[in-house]
Amino acid sequence: MIVVAITKIFTVRLRLDHLLSYITDGEKTGNGILVSGVNCAPETAYQSMSSSFALNDKPLRVQGYHIIQSFAPDECTSISAHEIGVKLAERLFGEKFQVVVATHANTDVYHNHIAVCSTSFIDGKRYHSCKESNHRLRDISDALCREYGLSVIENPRRDRYKPAAEVTAERAGKPTWKSTIKADVDEAIARASSPKQFLKNLEVLGYEIKLGKDISLRPQGKEHFVRLERNFGSSYSLDAINQLIRARREYRAPISRPQISMEHPKKLPPFARGSIVALYRHYLYLMGYWQQRSNNSNERMHYLLRDDIRKLDAYIEDTRLLEREGINTKSQLDAFYHRTSRAIEELVDERKLLYSIAKTMESKEASVEAKKRITTINNQLKHCRMKLRHCDCIAERAYVVLEKIDRVDVASKEQKSKGHEVFKFDVKR
Repeated sequence: MIVVAITKIFTVRLRLDHLLSYITDGEKTGNGILVSGVNCAPETAYQSMSSSFALNDKPLRVQGYHIIQSFAPDECTSISAHEIGVKLAERLFGEKFQVVVATHANTDVYHNHIAVCSTSFIDGKRYHSCKESNHRLRDISDALCREYGLSVIENPRRDRYKPAAEVTAERAGKPTWKSTIKADVDEAIARASSPKQFLKNLEVLGYEIKLGKDISLRPQGKEHFVRLERNFGSSYSLDAINQLIRARREYRAPISRPQISMEHPKKLPPFARGSIVALYRHYLYLMGYWQQRSNNSNERMHYLLRDDIRKLDAYIEDTRLLEREGINTKSQLDAFYHRTSRAIEELVDERKLLYSIAKTMESKEASVEAKKRITTINNQLKHCRMKLRHCDCIAERAYVVLEKIDRVDVASKEQKSKGHEVFKFDVKR
């Protein structure tokens, strides 16, 4: 059964007027019957909110907030849904902020759109949206729904929102640093004959372990610990993992680090030591790129390297650009950047001239030729600007790559001194 809940909370950085126009659309709100204002009139809401913006001298980064409150089908009428939305706005924002509440009745599920001005009309202070305020928003919504006899989620999980980059990577099927941790934990469980061996497996994989009510791991190179149960569910609690391992009652070979030579393949063309392209090619090798192409992939790599696997395509494109343009040093990279920038300026100037020619040409054939050339220039500009982006990334990543290789080398020596089997890295720069 669908339950009443705050389903989405958006930050409105620009065009709050567009949001107000959308949510108050007459076709969706019964010709405006299901529209109300708190501390403002819906018809002049944006003008009133703009006046509130002027009360704060600091730069305006957020104009407002957009809250969507949905209801289960056939549990309430559009009128009662609107009443709940207005009461929610009054209890949360009624003392200081201007709000417009609009109930959309044009779908099978009644839902409220609540647009909140980010700046108080009383003292000009900004609304602070955070985890605690969002929890309070949900709690007041649930309390109102109970007053109207509607269903709510009892004991809801206080899940944190995932970063956009993490969501995008998951949708694309690419690994993230959390999915890498989860995969390592799964392997550590699968290769453990006892709870003690499970913890030992995690240590071999390079994790720092902290035990408490929940088991927490910190990968090498990360500042904070990751709580397994909190991030991956109750099946990853320490008790659940221990019960799963004890229930097997069979021997499992523990995780070990095989000694693998990391020398460069002989087929790779030689590059001068100390060059940027050599650094990038070596980093790709440590991430297993060349081994995959030669069907001789590494069984395991350092966490710092696996953390960058989701960026492997970007590193490959950067390396190809360096190889194609013969860039070995920072000065060569800067020279290529300036050449590409000048080429962009020349193409833009030519395109401006062609735009004016295409408008003033009386001959259709000449106008068509000018437009064809404009299309060609647009494609050239796209590739040139992509090259500039790669140059910026290379200049930024080169130091990070060098630092990671050094840290991997140091970590390998530390592990070796503790008696673990480790990879033998042959770092050449």
